[in-house]
Amino acid sequence: MDYAGGFNDPTTAKTIASTFHEKGADVIFHASGASGMGLFQAAEEKNFISMGVNLNQNSIAPDYIMASMLKKLDTCAYHAIASIVENTYTGENQLLGLRDGGVDLTVEGSNIQVSDSIIKKLEEIRQAIINGEIEVPGEL
Repeated sequence: MDYAGGFNDPTTAKTIASTFHEKGADVIFHASGASGMGLFQAAEEKNFISMGVNLNQNSIAPDYIMASMLKKLDTCAYHAIASIVENTYTGENQLLGLRDGGVDLTVEGSNIQVSDSIIKKLEEIRQAIINGEIEVPGEL
């Protein structure tokens, strides 16, 4: 893990991604806002696979972005509004995950073929997280 130092520094992110690739990383995932564009540039130049975040970024570099993690802000907004309408709003932050539909994953728009067996395994893991069989830590 490394940090670009901000969400709008694609140059640093590109350097970090290139270094990870040189050290043997097969797939690189970013959680760095606009800095992630540097990851995608490095993936194209050095021919490795990357993953997008926040929204479907697959079409930015469909031959180099395998999937994107989605933050489902529409679902989050719905939950917030519903809590006010239903008079259950407490004023505290709500954490929405897979179980609540707050996050998801998409391969749509990517030219990288993900096998049916991998998709099936991802769905099994997804369900195990939702069912509480796999506990995802809240902090790193």
